[in-house]
Amino acid sequence: MEKEEIELKHTATLFYRLYNNGKWDNKGHMPIENAVKGFPKHLRGDIKKLIENLVKKGFLAKAKHNYGEGISLRMIKLNEIEEIIEKYH
Repeated sequence: MEKEEIELKHTATLFYRLYNNGKWDNKGHMPIENAVKGFPKHLRGDIKKLIENLVKKGFLAKAKHNYGEGISLRMIKLNEIEEIIEKYH
């Protein structure tokens, strides 16, 4: 598998987890530490970097909380997020 395809699969898994938990914009955030728990330990650093890239691309929003940083999906990217989940998850 190519690196880009692997990254898309990880993106789809992350999106799927947030999507199913209803983590949209200001409706709730998932702590980053919880979001990466479903991935193998040796990939968690890469997943955190992926999260930063997805924030820059506008797919995810970050928020600071008393427990640390949380992430949520951006409603403005709903169609693209659903396409990625459908195709790669």
